[in-house]
Amino acid sequence: MHKGVLTLAATAAVVLGALAAGGCGEPAAPASETYASEPEGFALTFPSDWTKSTSGHGMNLEIIPADQQDASVFRDDIIVRAEGLPKEMPLEEFAAAKVKAVANSLLDYKEIAKGPMKVGGQEARSLTFSYTNPNFKVSVTSMACFLVSGKRGFTVTANAATERFPARKARFEEILGTFRLLGGPAVAPAPDGK
Repeated sequence: MHKGVLTLAATAAVVLGALAAGGCGEPAAPASETYASEPEGFALTFPSDWTKSTSGHGMNLEIIPADQQDASVFRDDIIVRAEGLPKEMPLEEFAAAKVKAVANSLLDYKEIAKGPMKVGGQEARSLTFSYTNPNFKVSVTSMACFLVSGKRGFTVTANAATERFPARKARFEEILGTFRLLGGPAVAPAPDGK
């Protein structure tokens, strides 16, 4: 009987050791994908099951969560816009212009918070706000960050229906934290100079 107890104890130790070392029972790290473009001047890493679009429509990159594929309803997303600037611009000036443009263009705009932040080791400015999306008649909460590199300005915005925003916030912050600036030629200025 003593020998059976020792055998059972040894087996339990091996199983527990395997679990502690990352064997059975530990979830695998989620797969990720990185979009990187030297000409556009940025890179962003996101879950590989998210849908990626680089089709334009005023954005350089849009990523949509795997559970948001129905285009007939408002879809949560993260959008990156890179734009050429007519001259080198201080970060504060670029961010202030973008905040003003957002406030003037959205229905029921409400500022929630704004301030300095770091993104990918770079100084940035943040803005969290809500508004009503007129196409889907839904309240949306967005987190935006603004960065400048030479004659390039970058806006990265994470958007979710307000009811889903609390559940998305941590993942959005994680993805926004992977944004980094790359070298390369300046993005051409927008035709309207904005």
